[in-house]
Amino acid sequence: MCCPNPNCGRRYLSAKSFYIHTKYYCNQPSRYKCGYCEYHSAVKNYVKAHLTAKHKGLELKIDELFNPFEQKRIYTCPNDNCNRSYSSEQNVKRHLKYECGKPAMFMCFYCDYKYCFKATIKKHCNKHHPGQDFRFVTLKAEAV
Repeated sequence: MCCPNPNCGRRYLSAKSFYIHTKYYCNQPSRYKCGYCEYHSAVKNYVKAHLTAKHKGLELKIDELFNPFEQKRIYTCPNDNCNRSYSSEQNVKRHLKYECGKPAMFMCFYCDYKYCFKATIKKHCNKHHPGQDFRFVTLKAEAV
């Protein structure tokens, strides 16, 4: 299999290698850089080989420019009066459906804390009312 990128020209015998190349390396920004010059590559072993050949006798010094697995996209609520942000689009949709501008559906039995999810009330009870049984009050939408 040949890489579809006209500037690449790499060939692969296995579908897995082809997939990894096209997803993580080809047309991707360089993730690693030589610590002594401007050489950079998306493949760490290529930078190691460069260091061994071009900078003999020096310590292997590789700079990681970024880590694609640590980059998280942030999704924010589209409502102007809300500044909530989430790690996925699905969480924003849940927020819009059940939370944003909606009245709370549940209240803590022991205090006035209110929220739209029972699970959040349970976490609240465990933190603020330890030793107490988990109890909540279901609120009517028009009463809130």
